[in-house]
Amino acid sequence: QRRVHGAPQSSSPGLDLIASWQNRVTLPSSLESRLKLAGFPSESLKQLKPTDIDRMGLPNKDKEMLLRAISPYRKELNIDNRSDSRSSNNTEDDGVPPPHNIDFGPSIPTCSFTELDLDREPEAWHVQDTFALARGFNPAAYSLRRIWRVDNAVLQNRFCQRIAYLQNQLKTGRRNPEHLREHVGFYGAPADTIENICTFGILRVGHPYNKSNGVDEGLYGHPQHGINVARFPDYTALYTSRPLKWPSLGAIFRIIRCRVLPGKYRRLPGPSPGIMPTVGYDSHASPNLHEFYLFNETQICPTHVLELEVLFDSQP
Repeated sequence: QRRVHGAPQSSSPGLDLIASWQNRVTLPSSLESRLKLAGFPSESLKQLKPTDIDRMGLPNKDKEMLLRAISPYRKELNIDNRSDSRSSNNTEDDGVPPPHNIDFGPSIPTCSFTELDLDREPEAWHVQDTFALARGFNPAAYSLRRIWRVDNAVLQNRFCQRIAYLQNQLKTGRRNPEHLREHVGFYGAPADTIENICTFGILRVGHPYNKSNGVDEGLYGHPQHGINVARFPDYTALYTSRPLKWPSLGAIFRIIRCRVLPGKYRRLPGPSPGIMPTVGYDSHASPNLHEFYLFNETQICPTHVLELEVLFDSQP
């Protein structure tokens, strides 16, 4: 099904050019729905930039269609696109974020795990402190038994590129200091997938390096277009087994501790299963800020694997 959009009247010569072209714009209804879910009606295509489209995480076919759709707008208004086509590997560029989808190229990243002494190593003490401070709905239900440090130079470098991007935007006044605030996050996954996740990163469902299937529609964002991460460890316990179930008394399971950069987040009023990334933001947040949905895979980096034991019934 296709629909042709009309355009409002305008007295501006530039807008008249847009209006005359907009009468010829044709978008599939499915793509229109995606744009509306992202908070960006198709009638406002003239405001879209290539970087905005990249952040939306659309399938390549839809992405290419939108890029073609906005091209006449930018040409007719004589908009300079050069800032949108610069290499994303240049961290000095304050206008282009790191790529939405992690692509490792010909080299495969390597990951190593080092177990920390809970009683003797300051790093372990720090992790234990952040674990104790991360209070969810039942923080006393779990005991932290073991900690492993995750060493992955590729993922750490990509996370640092994200920080550099935000810092450069702060210098040019495009960001607030709040957008650079780093959080500790927790991610739950079955034990047999943790090594792969720490090697290739926490990736959206459907990424070539993520062979898992989505387990739900994502309360605060569609899992094929971003990553859901919790600020509290007990929120992740449900996702450590397939099918989903809360661990029983005495169960031992592992979760991933991460560095998280939500950036500018849209605070949703409540669960919104399947919602697409909102243009103009870096992430979604739950009403109580207990969960984030990150649009860009470079916004999260695994740092430690934690082994927990259930001390009593953990189901909320």
